[in-house]
Amino acid sequence: MVRGESITVLHRAAETGGVLISEVLADRFGLQEGSKLTITTPAGPLSVSVEGIFYDYATDGGKMVMDRMQYQRIWHDERVTVFPLYLKPGTDMEQVRQSTIRKMAKRDKAAVAPLVIRNKELRQEILDIFDRTFVLTYVLEAIAVFVAVLGIVNTLVTAVLERRCELATLQAIGASRKQVERLVLWEAAYLGLIGAVLGVIGGLLLAVVLIHVINKQSFGWTIRMTIPAGLLLQAVALSVGAALIAGYFPARWAARQPVVEGLREE
Repeated sequence: MVRGESITVLHRAAETGGVLISEVLADRFGLQEGSKLTITTPAGPLSVSVEGIFYDYATDGGKMVMDRMQYQRIWHDERVTVFPLYLKPGTDMEQVRQSTIRKMAKRDKAAVAPLVIRNKELRQEILDIFDRTFVLTYVLEAIAVFVAVLGIVNTLVTAVLERRCELATLQAIGASRKQVERLVLWEAAYLGLIGAVLGVIGGLLLAVVLIHVINKQSFGWTIRMTIPAGLLLQAVALSVGAALIAGYFPARWAARQPVVEGLREE
């Protein structure tokens, strides 16, 4: 629910004969809790009160929910199209599925066999659809990482060329090749970390715009924003790791530059 607890709002709607409407429907007609809504029924127009507004992402056309007993009293419709089954812990779900299908087939042999799907399976199917939808996005992400790696390599190589004298001086006064390599790798890590922080900030700002502006105007949905700290940490780690990989060869190349030639340059 947009406001309030679901159980409380559902009981209130059943007691008062009111309805619940989706956020899309409420925004489209400018309705809010307590508003009056006129609906067309077989017996003529019926005015009902809006007892609550709920989030719904199934349709951009809006949805209205009322108590089943009230619906049957008004429309005289006893049919059921969708219903959930809640099982006790330890119940064999596959056995319940097959038993449900058999009993429904015996009840009405002419009807199409019912689709019985587990909540976990439905969720996985939806996620698979999203994954297939965003395959191109993943390809673009891979290209972006590849371009970023090339950019870091180019930046570090340019920095090494500009500082050959400094690096040669460090080696001349006692710095080892490993120390020079670590110096360049630290610079690569800084680049990766700064890029990751800026990327996280920019991504969060873009998410706010998508959720509260673009998505709201396009579909009427309000998606509650959550910040996945674990995923963001993985992104930062990936960015720093990619930067270190990109800086490995420039670091080795910098450490193996001839000291004498480096000292001659200005």
